[in-house]
Amino acid sequence: MSKLTREQAINEVGQKFVEQVEASPCDYSNRVTNDGTVEFIATIEAGKDEDGFNRTISAYYLQDSEVVDSCNDISDLNWTVDHYTVQ
Repeated sequence: MSKLTREQAINEVGQKFVEQVEASPCDYSNRVTNDGTVEFIATIEAGKDEDGFNRTISAYYLQDSEVVDSCNDISDLNWTVDHYTVQ
């Protein structure tokens, strides 16, 4: 699964689905990073591919673990998408 930029994700599934995943709530992932970050993911259904299979798009957010640990409300974090994936 390749990491996509916003423009690449738009080319894959369309701007409508990219904007929807950006507006969707995200949650902690269960992926362990070794670079001092905490990963959050938002995923939505993104229509069907050319063969009729369901697609999903995910937006990945990386936050500094020390900042996450010290904040009282995670909504105060800087929520900038790091990358997208499409399956």
